[in-house]
Amino acid sequence: MYNVDYFIDFFTKIPEENIVGLHLRGEKKCVNGWLGVEHIHEPNEASAALQKVFEGLSITSNGRSWSYSKGEKVEDELTDFPGYSFKAAHINNGYANEYPQPTPKQRILAALQDIKKQQESLVAA
Repeated sequence: MYNVDYFIDFFTKIPEENIVGLHLRGEKKCVNGWLGVEHIHEPNEASAALQKVFEGLSITSNGRSWSYSKGEKVEDELTDFPGYSFKAAHINNGYANEYPQPTPKQRILAALQDIKKQQESLVAA
């Protein structure tokens, strides 16, 4: 059920102004919040699936994040929060060098499109 196409479709349907940074609850939320996560210690099936979708994407921190230094590679696998995608959170919040788009929605959709292209190139190879 959950795959890159699911998440592209899901986030595309949410109004631009309702995907924001650093909020897990309310009418306006971050990408993990839109998946129903209310606390990073309490991921769910959808957030775990998003983390899995982001496994193959390599991103680096721009240094604005409290958890990674500038240029440091962001790794979901190294966190103490299985099922919560720090990569998606970094992209959403504007902390990833590779995704400078002006809004969280634009950033997350650009990353998901890149993942889709990676997956398609693997199938074609």
